[in-house]
Amino acid sequence: MITELLGEPDATECNPGGRNAPRVKLFDRIRVEGTEGTDLFRRRFDQAEVRRAAQRRPAGPELPR
Repeated sequence: MITELLGEPDATECNPGGRNAPRVKLFDRIRVEGTEGTDLFRRRFDQAEVRRAAQRRPAGPELPR
C-alpha cells in the first residue's frame, strides 16, 4: 500500500540493523499525511482491516479433543 500510494521514498539511509540490512526508506511527513486524507487511502485501509479481521477468525469449527 505504501508503494502504491506514495511511490518512491524521499530519501534513504543506512539501516541501524547492520551493513547487510536493507536501507531505511524515509517519506516526507507532509506527503504522507496528505495521502492519508484521500478517499483512495481510506478504501485501501478499510480493505486491509477486513483482511486482518478475517485472519484473526478461526478457519472452521473447532474439533472435539
